[in-house]
Amino acid sequence: RETLEGAPGSIRIAAVMTAAAGLYVVGEAPDLRAGAVRAAAALDGGKALGVLERLKGIVSPPTRPVQT
Repeated sequence: RETLEGAPGSIRIAAVMTAAAGLYVVGEAPDLRAGAVRAAAALDGGKALGVLERLKGIVSPPTRPVQT
């Protein structure tokens, strides 16, 4: 969660690199550098955290398996 709030560190770097590659692969960024800029902006601007919050509202918590 801290990374999604813009905290610096190795987890942020890995997240930005992964997102940059994803954006490049799907054609949303012309190169990895542009993808990294866009990913960092999503983290710094709170957009990534907003996505997490929306997903939390959609996904139900896991249920415990039924014991037999």
